[in-house]
Amino acid sequence: MLTIRKCPKLVSFPEASLPPMLRSLSIRDCSSLESLPNYNSCLEELHLWNCSSLRSLPMDTFPSTIKSIYINDCMNLDSISEMKIELDCFRVSDWPNLELLRVFAPDFSYVLSYNVGLSFPPGSDDVWNEDYTKWDLLRAPFQVGVPGSKIIVTTRNEGVASTMGSIPTYHLKELADDDCLSLLAQHALGTSNFGAHPNLKEIGVAIMSKCQGLPLAVKTLGGILHNKHSSNEWKDVLDCEIWNLPGHKSGILPALRVSYHHLPSHLKQMFAYCAIFPKDYEFDKDELVLLWMAEGFLPQSEGMKCMEELGNNCFNELLSRSFFQRSGGMESKFVMHDLLNDLAQYVVGKICFWLDDSIESNEQCKISQKARHLAFIRHHYEEYKRFKSLHGLRSVRTFLPVPVYKSYNWARFYLSNSILVELLPKLRYLRILSLSGYYINQLPNSIGDLKHLRYLNLSATSIEWLPESVCALHNLQTLLLRGCNALCKLPTDIGNLVNLRHLDNSDTVNLQEMPLGISKLTSLQTLPKIIVCKNGGLRLRDLKNMLLLRGMLSIVGLENVMDVRDADDANLSSKQNIHELELIWSSGIGGSQNEELQVNMLDILRPNRELKCLKIGFYRGSTFPSWIGDPSLSKTVRIDLRDCTNCVSLPPLGQLPILKELHIQGMHAVKSIGAEFYGVGSALETRFPSLETLSFEGMPEWEEWSCGNAGEFVGHLPRLHELTMVHCPKLVSVSLLRLLSLRKLTIISCSEAVLKSFSELTSLNTLKIWNISGLTHLQEEFTHFLVSLQVLELGDCDMLVTLLKGGITPQHLSHLQCLHVEGCSQLVCLVEEAQMLHCNLESLEVHDCDRLERLPTGLKNHTSLKKLTIRKCPKLVSFPEASLPPMLRSLSIRDCSSLESLPNYNSCLEELHLWNCSSLRSLPMDTFPSTIKSIYIKDCMNLDSISEMKIELDCFRISDWPNLELLRVFAPDFSYVLSYNIGLSFPPGSGLLTPNLRRLSIKGMANDISLKGKFESLTSLEELSMSDCQSLGSFPDGNLPPNLTKLQINRCGKLKPLSEWGLHRLSSLRTFLMMDVYPELRSFLDEGLLLPSSVKSLVIASMPNLKSLGLQNLSSLNYLEIFDCPNLRSLPDVLTTLSSLRIMRCPHLKRRFSKEKGMDWPKIAGIPYVDIV
Repeated sequence: MLTIRKCPKLVSFPEASLPPMLRSLSIRDCSSLESLPNYNSCLEELHLWNCSSLRSLPMDTFPSTIKSIYINDCMNLDSISEMKIELDCFRVSDWPNLELLRVFAPDFSYVLSYNVGLSFPPGSDDVWNEDYTKWDLLRAPFQVGVPGSKIIVTTRNEGVASTMGSIPTYHLKELADDDCLSLLAQHALGTSNFGAHPNLKEIGVAIMSKCQGLPLAVKTLGGILHNKHSSNEWKDVLDCEIWNLPGHKSGILPALRVSYHHLPSHLKQMFAYCAIFPKDYEFDKDELVLLWMAEGFLPQSEGMKCMEELGNNCFNELLSRSFFQRSGGMESKFVMHDLLNDLAQYVVGKICFWLDDSIESNEQCKISQKARHLAFIRHHYEEYKRFKSLHGLRSVRTFLPVPVYKSYNWARFYLSNSILVELLPKLRYLRILSLSGYYINQLPNSIGDLKHLRYLNLSATSIEWLPESVCALHNLQTLLLRGCNALCKLPTDIGNLVNLRHLDNSDTVNLQEMPLGISKLTSLQTLPKIIVCKNGGLRLRDLKNMLLLRGMLSIVGLENVMDVRDADDANLSSKQNIHELELIWSSGIGGSQNEELQVNMLDILRPNRELKCLKIGFYRGSTFPSWIGDPSLSKTVRIDLRDCTNCVSLPPLGQLPILKELHIQGMHAVKSIGAEFYGVGSALETRFPSLETLSFEGMPEWEEWSCGNAGEFVGHLPRLHELTMVHCPKLVSVSLLRLLSLRKLTIISCSEAVLKSFSELTSLNTLKIWNISGLTHLQEEFTHFLVSLQVLELGDCDMLVTLLKGGITPQHLSHLQCLHVEGCSQLVCLVEEAQMLHCNLESLEVHDCDRLERLPTGLKNHTSLKKLTIRKCPKLVSFPEASLPPMLRSLSIRDCSSLESLPNYNSCLEELHLWNCSSLRSLPMDTFPSTIKSIYIKDCMNLDSISEMKIELDCFRISDWPNLELLRVFAPDFSYVLSYNIGLSFPPGSGLLTPNLRRLSIKGMANDISLKGKFESLTSLEELSMSDCQSLGSFPDGNLPPNLTKLQINRCGKLKPLSEWGLHRLSSLRTFLMMDVYPELRSFLDEGLLLPSSVKSLVIASMPNLKSLGLQNLSSLNYLEIFDCPNLRSLPDVLTTLSSLRIMRCPHLKRRFSKEKGMDWPKIAGIPYVDIV
């Protein structure tokens, strides 16, 4: 178990991987944590609470062992990827940014979600799966979704409709003739009818009649006729001979073939190339244009537009003709309709090849010699044998895993070294090579032999440097290094890549310098980051000739500029296509630049007027130049000013007409913000007319916030939705803040005067107040206007005694749904004796309140309350009533040492957590409602007994409970029991009365027990784990459950010889782990078939005398991990089947199998993931 709490400066883990045997990872209140390490193969439980910097969670890479996931208050976690594993419990709460939940794995048994901005997928398009059990599981989670969530399924399979339907199937009919004609006019003429072109109507009717009422056919034909007003052009389409061709086996609609036939030849080529993508694939416009360019589809002619502009025009043409359509997600994402994908596959023939798993498993399937373009979905472990069909194909031009790029915070896709050093060098005609997302730390020098390469994508790999041979790729146009966090340098002769147009080095945090040769790359359009060097590297003035740069430009290391003329030579204002600009000095206090030089330099580095986003960091001048805030920056929507510690005032940003986001941080010298901030003499009547988000952070000397002579903020900030003020301890003089549009307000480490300055916050729905000095309770004048407040969070307010006082009534907070109070050491009660919280409350959490003595009265009347969490409230003795709220689903109580009893359970409770409640003595489980699914009991040292219950549970976990003598809770329908460190004896008699038990984990048995005959009745048991049980008696005594898929034995004594376990009879066994047992064992499985051939994952650890392994019969073995076996000297030849090999603290093996040096390295060189330390 690894638990990390309240470590706000922790950014990342020191290694890329978690400890190999870690089962439980819990991280809470780590606000700076940006990423997690690789998951190991044993992780069972993941808890993430209040990790505000964590932005993505690739759940598709979780190990198969994961059973429970809890995500709470990770406010900036935008998305969670789809996963295909079995979970017992998945719980999300307080996650307002989540829009779409795509984690419905086929085997979910429990999903719980609270207070999330969640709508389930609105529809499933073109579904073919008729498995009723999977549909049944998909429907279940909708019971906890936003009211009104529905499943809408479209399918061309009547069987799917009958399987899924809870209401009668609606059969879509063909479009009526009038609707077809109107749709044709809309796409061809831009109007809803033929009124302006009556000469075309008759022909249009004839064309429409050939579309069979299918909207897609009408739209594509309309796209072909777009802006064509000649009747001859329309007749060409009507009289096209393709309409009269006999039907064929392809099943392609004639209307679609006609539409393709009338495409210009260059568009035909570009559309057909998209056959390389699988159906429903979301592709990015810019990425596709780069691929087209690399394939030579975008020839650049003298005096014509550049290739990228031509590609954009071609893309838009195909979009307007409905060959592409916008995806429902991001604006830049597009898809092709399935029928159009079929068309592309048909016209391209065998030129494009999609390598899917069915092809890989078919030994007789061969790729055509005509194949030029290969694409495939990444596997987590990419083996050489997957691509054996490429042998003999010398003309392949494209090697493309998809998605083309995806932001992988943790690299979990591993590529066999044999693919790099044996396969790719043979594909000498490659133009496109993508290794994006794979765990690769270096490229072979042979990469330089791919002379035709035009596109090289290494994004999100672990590459540390590029070999100099890359500089021989003179045809290279695109080099993508985005998200290569380990990259520390670029090749010295990179200036030889004279055709390079796109060098994406964004998000390369370890890249510290850039070679001077980059200045020769005058065709560059993409170069997101420039690192200015002192000696011998790239200089600021080298930007002079990079006239084509566009998009994002971050200039880092400006402290290394010694001459202001360098800034003048850079000529930023002439680069009209730069839309995002970052100007960053060193964060260090020292430096050879003086203030005058920095002031003059920033003045000269004025960007173009088309700039949309400006960020300035660690600037040491005392004033900002006049161009910052000048109304001429009329396109700017976001500005960040960070750690400009010497500036005494802010620029007049209120004059910018469409500025939407403004973030000011670390302005230590600013004492007053007034009229100069809003813009004196501006032509705008309203200051900040478009601003929606405003934040001030780290302003320790800020004392006054005023609006000049006006005295209040009337008319200013009319659209402000979110205001954040953090660490402004001296701010006491604030003009009245009348922000009628404000929806979210966060105030941290400020004085109470700031809170008192707000008025009429009638639109506010989220309020977070932390560490407010002097705050004893919320004032009536403040709460009176909080009529829309839904979320209230208070923390670390040391003088807070109660929330509401005096005349404040619950009606003032009538819409409050979530209340979170934490770290208020003087808090005695949430509300005064006679008061009650409003009944609309859905979630109540109280943490770390040392003096809290009671909860609000009338809690049982809160009919909307679903979640109640109480932690570290040592003076809380009991609940105010005998019953829980009637709709409560989750009750969690932790570190409440005085709590003596629990109220009666309600009829809806699903989850109960009790941790470290030392005064609690009994738990009447026989009174639990039938809805209860999960029970966790930990470290309740004086809990003498738990009564028997006869209900179905998904998960029951007990740990650190030495006084427990008898466990009688094995209900007939248990599916999971987990117990740790308990003084436990099983019920007497034969076996455990749990025929439906699927997972059983027992750890730390303190007393002598016998398990003879205990497992024979567990016919459904799939996973068995036993740890730290030194007094088991003879184990196993009797037969092991026949359906076991996973068996783990750690640090257990008195075990029978391994040969007597009967493991070979477990034909379903997939995972076997043995750790710190049989200390005298010298050979493992040398006696023959001790393990069944079905085993795929094997872990052997802490066997000090082990010298040999015998694994020859394990023909399915994919994952092998060996730890702490210092005398093990060799490995068997079965390694050729492995996808992953990990060896730790085995010195003899490390010496023999070290990469490229060990004598046995060739035996494992083809394994995708090898980790030997």
